[in-house]
Amino acid sequence: MDFGQSTDPIELSGLTMRLPPCDSDEERAQMARLKRASERSQASQKLFVGAPIWSHAPWVGNFYPEGTPSTSFLKEYGKQLGTVEVNSTFYAIPSEETFKKWKESVDENFRFCPKFPKSISHSLNPEHPDLKIFTERVLSLGDRLGVCFLQLPQYLSPGEKPRLERLFQALPRELKTVVEFRNPEFFESQRLKAEWVDLLAKNFLGTVSVDTPLERAVAHASISSTRVMVRFLGGNLHDTDFKRLEEWTERVALWLKNGMKEIYFLVHEPENTLATEATARLIELMNTRLHQESVSLKLVPIQWNHLL
Repeated sequence: MDFGQSTDPIELSGLTMRLPPCDSDEERAQMARLKRASERSQASQKLFVGAPIWSHAPWVGNFYPEGTPSTSFLKEYGKQLGTVEVNSTFYAIPSEETFKKWKESVDENFRFCPKFPKSISHSLNPEHPDLKIFTERVLSLGDRLGVCFLQLPQYLSPGEKPRLERLFQALPRELKTVVEFRNPEFFESQRLKAEWVDLLAKNFLGTVSVDTPLERAVAHASISSTRVMVRFLGGNLHDTDFKRLEEWTERVALWLKNGMKEIYFLVHEPENTLATEATARLIELMNTRLHQESVSLKLVPIQWNHLL
């Protein structure tokens, strides 16, 4: 993810990286809706933390054991992390056999988060044949499917609301879709505008919070359902990365306290090799913070001895 990326230490140090406080009328309404929905659901609470890729040769000998062949990367990844972004589906829908191999490489506690094909997210065409193909193949993951994320193009404006509504209504609920807005016009004071949160909630869709250094206008924590995805982009382990992760840890604890059922937290770094170290730090923070809240969630302890 290069949206809003920066690795300049001086630039990063001069930026305000905070999330907005959860004190607006809109956010209080969102939290109240979350509590009501949570009370109606019998599902257990789950928190999944992961990286944006699993196929990364430089991890062999540190995050992956020495000598790990590329065919075993996903299996080794799944031993330490609970979820992963699948960005390849944005460009082309993998074969049925590929989805089968993915499913067989991980255990029942792992979750894949595939991105909708560009042919759907950028055309907003609910009748595009790729929607049916994508749905069928993604659902073949069974209980290994987390959420599917619909990443809308940055140029897409709120003026396309009629087309967005038609697409939202057509998305199968089984996909457990979460939506990523990138155009600042959808936001106000780092919050997704209430009308869009409500539209997502009406269609049983969740939000994607995109936290990047240079796009603070869209770095939000608005929620519309009992599931949410956070896509975090760091600055190659700059000090601000860890301060932001600490803040997200507090927001995750708040969500869980109010009944959030599924949280998918994906950690990106401009240099992919560093993503596991940032992820390990986040897991450490989460375990400490959630223990304080007496939330009984078990996060996979990433193998620190494998890190560079």
